Amino acid sequence: MRGMETIDALRMVLTTRTIIFSSAFNSTCNPYTMWTSLDHRITHFQSFLCGSIAGVLSRTLTAPLDVVKISCQVKGSQIAMHSVCKQIFELEGFRGFFRGNLTSCVKIFPYYGVQVWSYRKFRWYISDDLGRLNIYGSVSAATLSALSATLFTYPLDVIKTRLVVQPYGNRKVYESISHAFLTIMKTESLRTLYNGLSPTLLGTVLYAFFTFTTYEALESVWWDRRLRPVELVLQSAAVSAFVITLTFPFDLVRKRMQAMTSVLPENGGIGIKFSNARSCVLNTIKDSGVRGLWRGILPTMIRTGPYHALLFISYDVCKTICLYQNGYQHGMDQNIDMEELQETADYDVDFDIQLDE
Repeated sequence: MRGMETIDALRMVLTTRTIIFSSAFNSTCNPYTMWTSLDHRITHFQSFLCGSIAGVLSRTLTAPLDVVKISCQVKGSQIAMHSVCKQIFELEGFRGFFRGNLTSCVKIFPYYGVQVWSYRKFRWYISDDLGRLNIYGSVSAATLSALSATLFTYPLDVIKTRLVVQPYGNRKVYESISHAFLTIMKTESLRTLYNGLSPTLLGTVLYAFFTFTTYEALESVWWDRRLRPVELVLQSAAVSAFVITLTFPFDLVRKRMQAMTSVLPENGGIGIKFSNARSCVLNTIKDSGVRGLWRGILPTMIRTGPYHALLFISYDVCKTICLYQNGYQHGMDQNIDMEELQETADYDVDFDIQLDE
């Protein structure tokens, strides 16, 4: 069960398009759960801290593949994956593969906070008079909370894309997160910080739908057995890879719309011209064929497995430390909650004092 609880909680800190569904699934193979069913042995702050640390570590260690993916998405048919890697290393060294990573890490904290807060609000509005929520209400609340978090943190996503796609070497236009924000506000407008929002929101909804239906299908296959932690990680990575493949064109359009600007050379390095999401799709197909909508999918697939494994391991380590600090020792009843544990500890202290007297 411990592995199941770990997977349940760590899924809360995935990328901006990850949707977390309700514990109403209560499936032996479904790794999704909501904040209301988190491990009762750790506090909400400890859960937030564990998830944030896991998110930062997993993102940082897989950042090079994310940089390559974004570069391939924006450049289109102009450059291949191996050429992107070679160019980055020659001009900026290994450090160039971590462009925009600080922005991604900073984004985790407000995204997670808004998602948790808004989920509780939406759950309260959608639930019945007794506070009950069916599976569809839970999915709706989770989707709406993800959309809210995306809206709140979207400017950071735009800034990250600009930091990644700007020229390599000494020709940088944006020096840092704050400099990129001020430059965009000065040379463009506030609206620029929300370029590509429409395909992002639509992609989020579709990601939720496909993830829900995929796990429902898997539940019918694995209904009679409980998967081991390793199997859960592999399944989680496989489902993510499958759903990402289906919704990848939305991510490509999003990145191209975020990158397009007259401030950067060649309008951000994009090889096509477009004015909106629809023209971006049509011109991409015209330039590279339908396959062009999946430019950058290879580094994304390569990144999926290690990302989930790192997320699982780092969260589990952090939670183990928190459990030890909370007084949970090996061999004791793990079903006891923290209040009962504290009462037991207080009773033991009082009993020891009485014996001493």
